[in-house]
Amino acid sequence: MEIFETRKSYVAMALITLPAWTLGGLFVGVVTSFGLTEDGSWPLFWIGASLPLVCILLFTRFIVKKTKSMHTDMAAGILTPTTDYFHNTNVSAIAVDVRKRLITVHLLPKKNRKKGPQKFEFSIDKIKRYSAYQSGSSEYASRDYSPIHQTHAFAKTAISEADAINNTGLTLQLDDIFTPELFVRMDYDAARKWFLLFDKLAEGSLDVQPTAVFFPK
Repeated sequence: MEIFETRKSYVAMALITLPAWTLGGLFVGVVTSFGLTEDGSWPLFWIGASLPLVCILLFTRFIVKKTKSMHTDMAAGILTPTTDYFHNTNVSAIAVDVRKRLITVHLLPKKNRKKGPQKFEFSIDKIKRYSAYQSGSSEYASRDYSPIHQTHAFAKTAISEADAINNTGLTLQLDDIFTPELFVRMDYDAARKWFLLFDKLAEGSLDVQPTAVFFPK
């Protein structure tokens, strides 16, 4: 699912499953304690009980590093010596070559991501329309003040916010029967600023840059 592409949503997943991890930790602690000693051992119990927590921490750390790596790879993959402007997230990227009036879009597919991003290249004249879309999110709360219920409410809110982020961005409608529409994820305000860039590129008044510029800054 698209919502699982942000670090916040992965943390939310860990929080939602925290009760199960806790019960699992207690079970592992008991098994470790009485399985390795005849009368049980408190040190072994706590070692076993802490294993699920260690797994959660390692999982979260891995996701943070993976997200940063994906973000860097998307930028590196779309930049060329003639790129003037670009924007990227960890799942999409867009770049502009002013001299060639060329736009390049890289999109990481939801499935089979090991194959790398899908690549599209087209002239500014191929764009029929462009628009910015901002998705809303929901905030969840619980009347029960127990840690489990509060954690669950926070996690659901985080997933909703992550879903909104993943569905906010720039939509390009193209004069292409095989690729009629492309969606580039970015902040709503950033997407709207690309409108002027496209207008200036189309009319030939967009400045060439000495090096690739992340837009908007």
